[in-house]
Amino acid sequence: MDVSGIEQLSICIRYINHVNGAEICEEFLGFCPLAKQDAASITEAILSQLEKWGLEMDYLRGQGYDGASAMSGHEHHGYH
Repeated sequence: MDVSGIEQLSICIRYINHVNGAEICEEFLGFCPLAKQDAASITEAILSQLEKWGLEMDYLRGQGYDGASAMSGHEHHGYH
């Protein structure tokens, strides 16, 4: 949650940089606001933001981690 009280999701990517051999890189892309903290809203926010940034969905794989009650009871939290 930011200082104005809006829930936000931080989005980072991990990728392989083939220019320098096989260097694994990780970058913070930004925050996006969340309307609700349920699995469907989080998934929609992620997909919408990735599309906005012009990332090619066919080449992406994802994992998401949070402590939201919507995801309680699951050992691994993945959004695909």
